[in-house]
Amino acid sequence: MVIASLDDMKNRKLTPMLKQFMEIKNQHPDKIILFRMGDFYETFFDDASEASKILGITLTARDKKADNPIPLAGFPYHALENYLGKLVKAGRKVVICEQLENPKDANGLVKRGIVDIITPGSIIDGKFISKNDHNFLVAICEIENKVGLSAIDVSTGDFTTTELKTSQIYSEIERLKPAEIIVQNEETKKKLLNFKLNYELNITIFDSWFFEPKEAIQTLKTHFGTATLEGFGTKNKKAATTAAGAALSYIKSLKNNELNHIINLQVYSLENFLQLDEISRRNLELTKSIRYGTNFGTLISILDNTKTPMGSRKIQDWMLNPLLDVHQIEERLNAVTELIEHYHLTSDLRNIFSSVGDLSRILSKIGSLRTTPRDAIALYNYLQTAPQISEILQKFETKLLQNLADSGLCDNSFS
Repeated sequence: MVIASLDDMKNRKLTPMLKQFMEIKNQHPDKIILFRMGDFYETFFDDASEASKILGITLTARDKKADNPIPLAGFPYHALENYLGKLVKAGRKVVICEQLENPKDANGLVKRGIVDIITPGSIIDGKFISKNDHNFLVAICEIENKVGLSAIDVSTGDFTTTELKTSQIYSEIERLKPAEIIVQNEETKKKLLNFKLNYELNITIFDSWFFEPKEAIQTLKTHFGTATLEGFGTKNKKAATTAAGAALSYIKSLKNNELNHIINLQVYSLENFLQLDEISRRNLELTKSIRYGTNFGTLISILDNTKTPMGSRKIQDWMLNPLLDVHQIEERLNAVTELIEHYHLTSDLRNIFSSVGDLSRILSKIGSLRTTPRDAIALYNYLQTAPQISEILQKFETKLLQNLADSGLCDNSFS
């Protein structure tokens, strides 16, 4: 039996339902379409062949008696979370196409539409990613002999950008370990694929229009509701600003909401941190053991006694980006000293933080209109303890801890 592929469908008469599927597939040829049909999500053609291997589900066929039967593989709609997680972990991009009306009320073909697009770098739901690690989407562009690199973690709202030399791209990618990278053309993609990394890069070519500086700047100003971007420190950083605008445009092209949890863009410079190349990070076993390939026995496993996922991500960020500025180093050391000297207050904070949960990702789900009752309860519990946290922090005297007390405690800096 010869099974039909998408190419076989060009000159073949299709049913109205398959025409509906093909319209969506033609818009997203690089993604697996999960097509809702009654109580099942179905995949067709090449998607079905790929999904059956990744998900371990049976590959069957539609119109089995035809000369070229159509490949088909599906799973129950209530098992979406489980199967979606497997596709995401396999690095696949997925389009979820839902029924937009009750089939009983439909006049002919049931209306269907895209309700979500999920790529490795645009995951919001924490169930599909590590709670202690960032899940970065990185945008890279080259303008006027400068390379702009922007990283956005849509699950936490962290959004950064920088400019660097071509020779520094490799090390920065190794540090960030992005789940997905977007570029504007095939040439840039080929350059990145030449890097010899310890993992496979997931690179997407995004519409080059969004890498135009004017378009990127307008995207950022519209999102943040500002007339200028100077307040973010982007002045004279065209490449960095363009990369940031392209990254945000890509996320917005996938999500049907305003992403209100992304409230800041931080411009950073590699000159502010001690640069650790991948060989040094590996030999020092900072986050991964050479022997075990996990964080067992690593420096982070010893240092990380934080009480929240935000704390775990923050201490790892700090460890991989050692400060060079003596004044900033002294500020941190003074804060640590005071926390030790007033351990009764520190202990009270740690007890409160134990019940906070992953506030960053809860706020991200609220900002992207994906909150659940459990998220709402977790946020309520935090808001009940926030006055206590602020009251305790006010008792400290060092500048860093005072700044936390004055920040409102609703950003990613406390942990």
